[in-house]
Amino acid sequence: MKRRDMLKTLPVAALGLALPERGGAEESSYNKGFTASLARGYIETVAGMLRRIRETQMDSMMAAAFTAARTISRGGTCWSQWDMGHTLEGDLFAGRDGLPAIFTVGYDPKRTKKGDLLLSNIYGGDRKDIEAKDIVVVGGPAPWGLDVPGSETIEMESARRNRIRDYADIWIDTGITVEGAVMKIPGMPHKAGPVSGILGEVTIWMLMAETCRLLGLDGKSVPVSGDEPPLQGKDIPWIAPHEPVMDDYLDIILEQFELIGAEYGSVRDIASLAVDAILAGRDVYTYNQRTYIAEEANTRRGGPALGRGVYEADGRLVFRGGIPDHEQRLNFDDYPHEGDMVIMAHLRPDDPKDLMYLDKFRSYGMKIVTIGPMTRSIPALKGGERAADPYIPEGRILPRESDVHLGRMCDTWGLYAIPGLERRVCPTTGPLVLQMYWTVVMEIIEEVIRRTGDIPYIFPNVAQKNRMERMYRFHKMSIDRGY
Repeated sequence: MKRRDMLKTLPVAALGLALPERGGAEESSYNKGFTASLARGYIETVAGMLRRIRETQMDSMMAAAFTAARTISRGGTCWSQWDMGHTLEGDLFAGRDGLPAIFTVGYDPKRTKKGDLLLSNIYGGDRKDIEAKDIVVVGGPAPWGLDVPGSETIEMESARRNRIRDYADIWIDTGITVEGAVMKIPGMPHKAGPVSGILGEVTIWMLMAETCRLLGLDGKSVPVSGDEPPLQGKDIPWIAPHEPVMDDYLDIILEQFELIGAEYGSVRDIASLAVDAILAGRDVYTYNQRTYIAEEANTRRGGPALGRGVYEADGRLVFRGGIPDHEQRLNFDDYPHEGDMVIMAHLRPDDPKDLMYLDKFRSYGMKIVTIGPMTRSIPALKGGERAADPYIPEGRILPRESDVHLGRMCDTWGLYAIPGLERRVCPTTGPLVLQMYWTVVMEIIEEVIRRTGDIPYIFPNVAQKNRMERMYRFHKMSIDRGY
């Protein structure tokens, strides 16, 4: 049997590993219609999709992690074209806390070599290069392609060329459809609430956690970025190297998703401030130092037309122009912002650059809310504190200086101390910030409905038939109406 054929049928038992037994898949309690809480329904629907992945896809996930670990051990490269929302990079950027050097974002035929791995559910790499070099493909569905239910409605040629399952060696089915969103709102012909970014974020961090464990079990090491002090001393909470961590990571994510409900008052307060600004004719911006969360606010399928993402580029704050010139970067400082609002997404509570931009937003007279972690946990005993006790940094932090903060359930640094790695790997902040952001957006949509009776315009998947014209129309109408 060829290696590629073997990978397609590789069982978890062949890896010498065992995953916990689970019961049947759980259904979302949300009735797929508009109820008293769109935001709560969104949280539960996404959680249900993640539980389905655990119930049906863990063999494939484990096979992918095993193959990634073997690729790295042999000196190969693991490339990633995994859908992380509106970007391929997501929060896998240089310097990211708890990020192991496992996946290289993109695919470069000039640098690929025999035996590399490609994780892809969008674009799919260079198929001729993949086949010539026998590159292992771990594939999955994405709304922008033909591997999803409903793909018969796709007519955009660039999306029609995106079919990966035909040549994937391992397939991870996330359960996503062509709409890419999950919440039906009567009055809108397509759904709100994107999920591809959250599903992509959670699954790639699960794969990284398990790959790191397998590398550690084999005595291999990879660099881990971030500013956590190197793990030293006898009190480090090392993981048990023979026990899989992928399932544990998902458990923690699901628990933290539920804890968003413990801060639902903050969700509603943020939405109320946002709708105050919108109905006063002002703008609501979504800030992220990079393009990660900021891009979620820009022409996102399943997202509202009122979104504006702002981020740093070339040392200045920029945001996109309107459709059809939304690729144009406009200088944020060239426009008045008195009465505007900004949602600041952050991955460190005390990041100096984020604090600098908070001061800028405040100087413009903007309302400021923050979404992100409030703590940095201590990796070992220090001053009598228990290992991994969370602490709130002294001095200036974003949560203290914003009008409303959301995100007390997650920590800045990674979860797992793996022998041979200098820092703990795999934080939950990336998926959590993304989930919290879209929970807030769902509440904003509902707050607009409560106050006006109108439905905010929601962007469709423009790869589908007749949807590009609808996107342009919704953009124009949202400018006229404000939402």
